Amino acid sequence: MKKFSAALLLLLTLALLAGCAGGGASGGDGGSTQILLSDSEIQIKGGGAKADGSTVVISAVGTYTVSGSLSDGQLIVDTGDEAVDVTLLLNGADITCLNGPALHIRQAKNARLQLAEGSSNRLCSGTEGAAINPNASGAALYAEDDLDIDGPGSLEVLGYINNGIACKDDLDINGGSLSVYAVNNGVRGSESVELKGGVLTVEAGNDGVKSTAADKEGKGYITVSGGSLTVTAAGDGIAAETALTVEDGDLTVTATGDPVQVSSKALKAGTVLTVSGGHVSAVSGDHALHSGGDLAVSGGELSAASSAGKAIAAHGDIQISGGSLALTALGDGIETPGNITVSGGTVTVAAGDDALQSGEANTGKGDVTVSGGELGLSAKGRAINARGQLFVSGGSLIALGGSDKVTVPAPGGQLCIHVGQAGAAGQTAALLTENGEELLSVSAAYPYHVILLSSPKLEAGVSYRFSAGGSEISVPAPQP
Repeated sequence: MKKFSAALLLLLTLALLAGCAGGGASGGDGGSTQILLSDSEIQIKGGGAKADGSTVVISAVGTYTVSGSLSDGQLIVDTGDEAVDVTLLLNGADITCLNGPALHIRQAKNARLQLAEGSSNRLCSGTEGAAINPNASGAALYAEDDLDIDGPGSLEVLGYINNGIACKDDLDINGGSLSVYAVNNGVRGSESVELKGGVLTVEAGNDGVKSTAADKEGKGYITVSGGSLTVTAAGDGIAAETALTVEDGDLTVTATGDPVQVSSKALKAGTVLTVSGGHVSAVSGDHALHSGGDLAVSGGELSAASSAGKAIAAHGDIQISGGSLALTALGDGIETPGNITVSGGTVTVAAGDDALQSGEANTGKGDVTVSGGELGLSAKGRAINARGQLFVSGGSLIALGGSDKVTVPAPGGQLCIHVGQAGAAGQTAALLTENGEELLSVSAAYPYHVILLSSPKLEAGVSYRFSAGGSEISVPAPQP
């Protein structure tokens, strides 16, 4: 009997301790605290959250379902010194804060923002037409710890005071349909931004998507590995302080700013820019793609156009080993003070200056190496301007240049043919065999009179024909 009483007492004690412990979200729908927003009265069912006027503060671990609307209020997550995980499920929530963030995640170990299926949600800071305040802290959605966003629902973010979405640590977007408008930066993850899924549309008065923390090792990067991203920005479209990586996904990025007044590049990386997959369309008045270090394309489909600058520019080496590239620029198509290497892929360039330019003037350094792939180049200036040397050891090359200056390939490589023949813009230029088989072709974007041709199908001592604008000429047989 004493043993039974002791056991019963122990069970009662444990039950009481369990009832007193925690203080997190509970008592709502499936363990979630329910928060119903209203200008007249905020209703909370469950623990971990309290309302003070038009402000709701969440202070404990748990899941919180938020619905309803506030015309001038705020939702705050602040777990204090106890860093815990907090999940916010927005299910028809509409919050406007006239003088600060509508949703402010002050402190939480990991904050997860979920968008309920079939729900439309909205977060707004300030009012439309108000003067921008770049010194105002935060954004319409402002997180001071890591933030993950996912779910099948939709979210509209309006940053009329400053930024749209801002995270001081790591920002991951895994799903949902997000539309962001901001008078300053659209989406900012100081330490990193990762887009893994969902649909993200950004319109920004400054930079569209950016990271800033280069002082922390391994941080300051942006990675796109899935989903759909559409950016229209008056500053840079996507700007990574360190590395910008595109592995997959659909990207349409337009930088609309005046490059004389502001940096307005479509894709910009501080250290290295890599495209290995996905579909990328980059349009800018400045450089469409720009890297402060190396730049590499190994896969995917890339369309890059610059109305005043260069399609692709880097301060380090540029390597193209795969993918499909269609480049259009008023300036150079591909430019770097380093080396350009093409070993695979399909590259088409229409350039108002040089199609490929490597090295700095009068240095004798900066090689262009073609060892594979298919290149079709049309340039108002030189098709290839290598300040070092041009090496052609493989691949297919047809290059039309409007400049009298010619870059001659280094000896010992793949067979090449030089042709001096004037042609007009709009023509399709092609190299044919004597039997009429087309080996190479490109559409001329500019008038030309210097032609360089190379193909692994060329044979020494065999005659070929060059066709353009409905006329054909014989070209000299290549010599080993």
